[in-house]
Amino acid sequence: MDGWAQVRFTHVTGAALWVGVRLALSLDVLPLARRMLDAGARGMFVQAAGRRFGLITAALFLPVQLTNGVAMAWRQWPGTRE
Repeated sequence: MDGWAQVRFTHVTGAALWVGVRLALSLDVLPLARRMLDAGARGMFVQAAGRRFGLITAALFLPVQLTNGVAMAWRQWPGTRE
């Protein structure tokens, strides 16, 4: 496996993880919170979950996706291929 295959793998894996976590929150966690928590606790839980996911996205997913995306775009730009 060469370096560019690792870049593509990391990019696709990061995207899949981001989408998977987003779907898990939207389809599983938040409906359970609506069903099991009262309005006050639900609001605090949803706010905390959103804040935590936003921090993880900003600290992990976004930098990985941007770095790998820019690297792959640069690699495909005419005249930059090895």
